[in-house]
Amino acid sequence: MHARRELNRGFAAVFDRFEDTDFACEKNVFACHPHFLLRSPKQPHIEFAPK
Repeated sequence: MHARRELNRGFAAVFDRFEDTDFACEKNVFACHPHFLLRSPKQPHIEFAPK
């Protein structure tokens, strides 16, 4: 439970520093790792716009 709270606060602290986040245009394929327990993107390209 505490790890989840720490992760939530950590992400909030990081994303509070940016005005906007978005997937980079024409750089994402959205292919996933072939695993039956975890479907995570192989290489997400994300752009951040500072405040």
